[in-house]
Amino acid sequence: YMYGPHRIKYPLIRVGERGEGKWRRATWEEALDMIADKCVDTIKNHAPDCISVFSPVPAVSPVSFSAGHRFAHYIGAHTHTFFDWYGDHPTGQTQTCGVQGDTAETADWFNSRYIILWGSNPTQTRIPDAHFLSEAQLNGTKIVSIAPDFNSSAIKVDKWIHPQPGTDGALALAMAHVIIKEKLYDAHNLKEQTDLSYLVRSDTKRFLRE
Repeated sequence: YMYGPHRIKYPLIRVGERGEGKWRRATWEEALDMIADKCVDTIKNHAPDCISVFSPVPAVSPVSFSAGHRFAHYIGAHTHTFFDWYGDHPTGQTQTCGVQGDTAETADWFNSRYIILWGSNPTQTRIPDAHFLSEAQLNGTKIVSIAPDFNSSAIKVDKWIHPQPGTDGALALAMAHVIIKEKLYDAHNLKEQTDLSYLVRSDTKRFLRE
C-alpha cells in the first residue's frame, strides 16, 4: 500500500456528489482552513463533542497522538481510543459497547456457533490466534468472510461475501434493517449492555442523546 498508486500524498477535496469519486487536489493551507472553519461551525451550531478526533497509535507516532488528543481536549471534542480503527479491531463494538478490542479471549471463539470476519484476515494479522478459528470450524462453527479480497482467511470459510470496496456500509445497514424489522435482537441485552449510539428518535428524527 505504501508504494501503491492509490496512496494519498496530498490533500483532496470532493467536487462531486458523495460516492462519485470526483476529487481535486488542494493545498495544505486550503485544506487546513476548511477543517478549521468546519470545527468552528460545529462548535457554534451544535456542540464541541460533535467533533470526533482520531490520531495514530502512541507507540508509533507519540507526537502526533499527543497533539491530536491535546487539541481535542482544549476544544472539548470527542476522541477515539487509538485501537478503534486499526487492523481488524471491531470499530462498531468499541463505539456501541464501550470496550476496546475483544470482549472475550480468543480461545472462546471455539464456543461460537457463527463467526463473521468483516474486513478481517486473522490468518495473517493475528497469527497466534488464528488456530482458534480452525478449531471452532472443526467443532461445527460456521464462518463467513466479508472482504473484497480473497485473502488467506477467506479461502477457509464456509461463505465468502465480496462487496466492492466502500459498499460494505450499505450491506451492514441492510443487515441491521432486517434484524430490527424481524425483531431478531435480544432487547434485554441491548438495554443492559450497549448504549445504542446510533439510535434515532422517531419523533425528532435526531440521534438519541444522553
